[in-house]
This record gives sequence, structure tokens and C-alpha cells, in this order.
Amino acid sequence: MLALAVLTVRRNWLARWLTGTLAVGLIIWILVQLPAMPQTMFLQWIFLAVGVALGFIALFWLRRTGQLRLW
Repeated sequence: MLALAVLTVRRNWLARWLTGTLAVGLIIWILVQLPAMPQTMFLQWIFLAVGVALGFIALFWLRRTGQLRLW
């Protein structure tokens, strides 16, 4: 974990891609969890909203810095 923090400070691009990866992972985790569990909690909806917000932040952050290239 400490090595990742050092790399994040040294290379700012890692933070952008890591934010996007964690956001997608969180969204997939919650979307799989919702139909799999018989009861839902309000925290699942909060985590889903946080994942979507992080995804948009990462998307716009990568586009603004020119690191998101589709071709």
C-alpha cells in the first residue's frame, strides 16, 4: 500500500487510472450484489452513487489531461 502511495505521488497519471479502475470495480460489485442479496440496505445505493461519481470524475480527469484516447 505504501508503494502504491509513493507511485501515486511520483506519477500523477497512476492516480487518474486507479480512480477509474476502482470506480468501475465498485459499480460492478454493487450491481452484482443488488440482485444476489434478498434484502438491500441504503448503503448499497450510497456506494453505487459514489462509484458512479468517481467514474465520472475519472472520465473527465482523463479527458482533460488528454490521457483518454479511444483510437
